[in-house]
Amino acid sequence: KYFTNAWCWLDFLIVDVSLISLTANWLGYSELGAIKSLRTLRALRPLRALSRFEGMRVVVNALLGAIPSIMNVLLVCLIFWLIFSIMGVNLFAGKYYRCVNTTTGDLFEIQHVNNKSDCIDLINVENATDVRWVNVKVNFDNVGLGYLSLLQVATFKGWMDIMYAAVDSREQEEQPQYEVNIYMYIYFVIFIIFGAFFTLNLFIGVIIDNFNQQKKKFGGKDIFMTEEQKKYYNAMKKLGSKKPVKPIPRPQGLSSRILSKNILYPPLSSGS
Repeated sequence: KYFTNAWCWLDFLIVDVSLISLTANWLGYSELGAIKSLRTLRALRPLRALSRFEGMRVVVNALLGAIPSIMNVLLVCLIFWLIFSIMGVNLFAGKYYRCVNTTTGDLFEIQHVNNKSDCIDLINVENATDVRWVNVKVNFDNVGLGYLSLLQVATFKGWMDIMYAAVDSREQEEQPQYEVNIYMYIYFVIFIIFGAFFTLNLFIGVIIDNFNQQKKKFGGKDIFMTEEQKKYYNAMKKLGSKKPVKPIPRPQGLSSRILSKNILYPPLSSGS
């Protein structure tokens, strides 16, 4: 019965990993590559709490049930992001390059370096070893890098550097200029609204809808109830659906009591 439960299998696997790791340390094989890789699985130990608490298991099961719907939403979001990625490639491909001073990290002003040729001349003619024509790490040079850039924008992690590079971009092989392309702010504002906020609400809506479906599946009961709580709920529901038998008051008069007794409890007739 123990191995018929998936949560018990998870608990069994985590305990086995710990036992193998302890045995390897005791035998002196702790430095083997396989043991080191196996030791990383000890990070799964907190998952043992899921097999101990019924409520946590119910929540995880409900989330796992929402995975098919989440995958459908993810596919829609990827197609939606593909549109913005293609737009980003058409607008910014090859335009994030700039001539920088590698010592200070500052960009050269366009009065000194206007394009890639000026930067190369600065390197070759003046033998400037701290000058480089480089590209921004996160850019829109192709659709794949566009997806990566949009992901960084959607997570709001360093997204302003990507936006400022787009706003300052001119043409390919030209040195950026401060806010020369100011209308590119609109591209990022629209993506944040529809690609970040709208996408996040879609995922939340799918999870909430799955919880509601699970609730209907269980007959309107709370899906976060444990098995014992469900049994108690069903028992109390059955008791509540039954109407108690209304007692019949006993007549007060002697003749009424005799007639009532004969009617309710008639005498047994002897067979002929």
